Amino acid sequence: MLFNSSSRPANQDNPFANRTRLFNFSSDYGDSLKNAENIGSIKRGKSYDYSGDVGGDDLDFFKFKLDRRGKIFATLNNKSDRDEPIAISLLNRQGKVVKAQDNFLFANVEAGESQTISVRGLAKGTYFLRIQSENGRDEDYDLNLSQSGSSSPTPGFDQSVNLGTLRPGDLFSESGTVGGSDVDFYRFSVDNTSRISARLSSSDFNADPIAFSILDSQRRTVMTESGRFLFSNVEGGDSDTLFAPTLASGTYYVRVQSEQGRNEPYQLLVERSTVTVTPI
Repeated sequence: MLFNSSSRPANQDNPFANRTRLFNFSSDYGDSLKNAENIGSIKRGKSYDYSGDVGGDDLDFFKFKLDRRGKIFATLNNKSDRDEPIAISLLNRQGKVVKAQDNFLFANVEAGESQTISVRGLAKGTYFLRIQSENGRDEDYDLNLSQSGSSSPTPGFDQSVNLGTLRPGDLFSESGTVGGSDVDFYRFSVDNTSRISARLSSSDFNADPIAFSILDSQRRTVMTESGRFLFSNVEGGDSDTLFAPTLASGTYYVRVQSEQGRNEPYQLLVERSTVTVTPI
């Protein structure tokens, strides 16, 4: 289970396809925490879809429950025909916007656009989604809410944290837990040949081993020019670094997993060096 980046918010891709869906076509949702639309317990691998409209004092609230720590994705598609933005927020049971790794789980979605707020490793409990458009009136939207599961043949790739294009000197710090079918993925790109390092630390001496690797866009483990695969198995309480001295331009993934473990904690650093690399 991943937690949000401590360096900058991740831009999540959260496709609507390839999931079991529960549809609710009513737009008469509650306009306060007290009378919020009650979704109930969110099931892993299920996708919950709603369509509604908001504007001014007309807000929509959705209430849901996590029975265990999980990865939550909420995607809002703003279908306003008057070019009014619609805001989406994740609230705790006291009505406060949830904050993860110094980032508030809030997004202001412009008309004609979609945006996802996400949190990895959200504690079990009761939460709310608030949808509103301060200046709008009857602004239409579609809402998708899901908790990632393991039904996909390649779990996590479609919901990887997008670190964006790494610039020279960029350093990202991430943390989370993994175990069994719960695998974490981070996606990044480089625009020219670069020197990249990824360091994973297991903070729990009693934890099961955590494996991490750098994959290419075809989801194959990257091999350096010296013939070394960018893969390491990190024992509990230990750390290791994957180093790519001449990583070609393109899109890559960091995969973190623990086959035997369960909720094994880790910290991950991904960095692009400021050194200029000349392609060989």
